[in-house]
Amino acid sequence: MATSKNRTTRRKILVALDPSEESNVRTAELAEDVKRFVKVKPKDGVDGLDGTKGDKGERGDAGEAGRDGTDGEDGRPGEDADAKEEIKKVRRELLGKMATKGGQANRQINVNSSVMSARYADQNLLAGTNAELSVSDDNTFKRADVTIAGSTTPSILSFIDANHDHGSAPEGGFVDHTSILSVGDYTHAEIDEFAEHFNGSFQESFDAITTSDGSDVAMSLEKEGTGDLTMRFSDGFTTFDTTPKASIILTAGSDTSPTTNYIYIPQSTKVLTKSTSTFPTDAEHIKVGFFHVPSAGFSSVNGVYVNQNWIT
Repeated sequence: MATSKNRTTRRKILVALDPSEESNVRTAELAEDVKRFVKVKPKDGVDGLDGTKGDKGERGDAGEAGRDGTDGEDGRPGEDADAKEEIKKVRRELLGKMATKGGQANRQINVNSSVMSARYADQNLLAGTNAELSVSDDNTFKRADVTIAGSTTPSILSFIDANHDHGSAPEGGFVDHTSILSVGDYTHAEIDEFAEHFNGSFQESFDAITTSDGSDVAMSLEKEGTGDLTMRFSDGFTTFDTTPKASIILTAGSDTSPTTNYIYIPQSTKVLTKSTSTFPTDAEHIKVGFFHVPSAGFSSVNGVYVNQNWIT
């Protein structure tokens, strides 16, 4: 490192060699003099490490005592022994009355829009004439199931001086009425007369239609909407088979002189029957149709002249 003496000698030599450097040399010397009088502030040092944790302090004094609690309620006075016994007596009487007048709270139960009972909740179902009741537990829905069924086939009894049946049961079969004097305002004879009006008829609607293959003219009979027909005569109801269609060959005439065919079912034979003269006048029968039939050839192209179903 150059000493202060050496620096001064070099500066003198520099000025001797180059007088123009004198100002620079003087400036440098002045700066060095200033440094000797100005203290340079040192840089901040690095913070030291935190000290170790001190010892645990002493436990503080206990807090003040809490406030006193509120006083409890006074106890209820005991019941008198006689009062307890009276309460038991009233309870027994009330339960006894409930057991004899219905065990549940009352509710309104309607039967055909009429209140069954506005007083009692318990019900007692009684079987009437020709009816049976049965009760069983329904453990699935937790209830009692009551089944009502007919015990016998209902019958109308006692038409005096009558020994026949009128087939009129809506569910099938016959209703016996061998001793009833009257029904409503109608006498036995009037009911018989009314019922006999339907003898010689079908219960259902039917279709009777003619067809021709050029050689024969035929009439076919079937129930409207398919199925069998039901004949009604004085001897009761009889099924007439129309599945397949029942048929009969008609008597053909000429195109200028057609033949009239009367088709019916007699009560005696219960089969399709033909007449070219008229319907029976003295025998019970069902009229099926009236047909005016020309030649088979004409009928195969144009149909018969008249095809009239007989509606009773």
